[in-house]
Amino acid sequence: MWSNLQAAVPRDAFELRCLADSLPDVALGGRAPSTATKYSATYPRWKRWARNQGLPAFPASPFHFALYLGHLMAEAKTAAPIESAVHAIAWVHHLAGERSRSEHPLVKDVLAGAQRLLAYHTFKKEPITVAQFEQLVSSKALSMASLYDIRSVLICVLAYFRNLFVQMLRSIVRSYSCSLSPVKSINTGTVHGCCSCYRESYLSC
Repeated sequence: MWSNLQAAVPRDAFELRCLADSLPDVALGGRAPSTATKYSATYPRWKRWARNQGLPAFPASPFHFALYLGHLMAEAKTAAPIESAVHAIAWVHHLAGERSRSEHPLVKDVLAGAQRLLAYHTFKKEPITVAQFEQLVSSKALSMASLYDIRSVLICVLAYFRNLFVQMLRSIVRSYSCSLSPVKSINTGTVHGCCSCYRESYLSC
């Protein structure tokens, strides 16, 4: 694209030559400096991989690039490297006036699959058991325990008994609610249990 731009400018048109020479910097300014730096560091990795495989790096074949994404997936823990590679090669091809390889169906499908398979999943931790708590306290409750160890044990004890208190309080409230006698609704004249009495507007015991 840039060579075509230079060819379109007459040789003796100095002002037009200067404008043509400045356009690449203008085009690079379309991205934030940090983004351009990131893409500039990501694209050479694709070039090295393609060269090692005996494949042309530019213009990239979407099929070869899809294989490269599969190569990245084998070593990646998240989809970030795959996304960065796709954006980088699309950016370089766009600057060169080439069609973006990221729009190819195979590349798009591989990217979508990587984002789903490498998505970060959160797992709820299991609550600490009494045996684990006792083991923690025993490991810290030494005669030569430091102030840091004593503080850590104290924090764990307070947090543990707070959770016990909350659970006990919830159990008391639940048992008290379920022990309420049935009530009769003024509106409908029907008898409701304790779980449904809160849904009525006017209740009378």
